[in-house]
This record gives sequence, C-alpha cells and structure tokens, in this order.
Amino acid sequence: MQNGTTHQKFITDKHPEITTVPYDSYQNAKLDLQNGRIDAVFGDTAVVTEWLKSNPKLAAVGDKVTDKDYFGTGLGIALRQGNTELQQKFNAALEKVKSDGLTSLSITNGSRSNAE
Repeated sequence: MQNGTTHQKFITDKHPEITTVPYDSYQNAKLDLQNGRIDAVFGDTAVVTEWLKSNPKLAAVGDKVTDKDYFGTGLGIALRQGNTELQQKFNAALEKVKSDGLTSLSITNGSRSNAE
C-alpha cells in the first residue's frame, strides 16, 4: 500500500496480523506485485481498477472496503483560493451534471450503475 494513506492506517488499525510493506507510490507497489515480491496491494478503487484493465494476470479479490470511519462517505474537491475563473467553470460543470441527472448514478469498477 502507499505510505501515509488512509489505506495504510486502516490495515494497520484493523488488521495488525497482516505484514504490510509501505511504498512511496502505487506504481512501485504494482511492480512488486507483478513480479511476485508481494502478495497483494490494498489501495484506491479507481487506481486498482485501471491496473486490472491493463494486466490480465492481476485480479480483484474480496469485497470493497467502505469503512466510513476511515474512508468517509465520498470524495472532496479542492480548488486554489482566489482562482475564480476555475471555480466558475467547475460550478458550471457541476450544475450541468445535476441538470442531466447524473448525480443519481454511481461509478462501480469503471462502469455506471443506477444508485439505489
């Protein structure tokens, strides 16, 4: 797992029986996984999903981890303070998403599905 991430804290706190190897980047963890130097990588769903698309020798296992105490209930987006042009463009894009009804969709493993 990537060093200093919420994923690392979750595994350390919830599964102390697992021997972890912290990496400075997901890419280095992926290389060690592909070359058999580690058994698994625990990381961000979007990142891992992309790996699976490009490497048929890798597979997802287990259920998606959604512990709200560690991973919250969604994602946040931050913009540089004072960048009003970007903020206006971003807000316009959000309004478009809302008006198109896309907020009722969720993204799962790279494909859209209707949220319940």
